[in-house]
Amino acid sequence: MTYTSLKEKHKSRIGRKDFKRNSRAKRTEHFANSLVFVSMLGSVALGFLIYKYNFFKFI
Repeated sequence: MTYTSLKEKHKSRIGRKDFKRNSRAKRTEHFANSLVFVSMLGSVALGFLIYKYNFFKFI
């Protein structure tokens, strides 16, 4: 009997094309979530710097 990984069993159960499509969708979702997280972190850091150093005191 040959050893089949859980990934291979999942592939055969849902079909190879669907598995590929789902894998791409997960990768795109992961990229989008990372982008949102990094942009939120950047905006919080920028807000903190503006607050800390009072960049707008001359306006």
